[in-house]
Amino acid sequence: MATKMTLKNNFQDLQEKIAKANGNLERAVERSMEAAADFLNPDFKAGIARHRRTGRTEHSLIERPNVEWDGNKAMLRTGFSVRAGGLAAIFINFGTKRGVKEDPFIKRAVSRNRKKIAEAQQAILMEELKELGEK
Repeated sequence: MATKMTLKNNFQDLQEKIAKANGNLERAVERSMEAAADFLNPDFKAGIARHRRTGRTEHSLIERPNVEWDGNKAMLRTGFSVRAGGLAAIFINFGTKRGVKEDPFIKRAVSRNRKKIAEAQQAILMEELKELGEK
């Protein structure tokens, strides 16, 4: 189950400043979005480890997610790859009618790290502006 991450509009002013200073906005956005995985993956690993049987779901964790661009919209898929064995993460996260108890570890990880991710993203965009000589 991949969790989609987006760079929210609260950084729009920083993005505009980078673009006006002829900075590499795409690189700045990608770096700031990839920072999210650095915060989420340890919590995803800990959450799924509690349910370990074969280790297949643990190995389906997307370690280094890539930012995908669709025009000017960027998306980062974090979490577990269903194709690589991460389907069980969905069942564990939401529970099933047939006895798998709900353990919303993905939701907890996102909720717990939301503020840290926003701060890291802002710091990365600010760093990009400083490199351009902007304030």
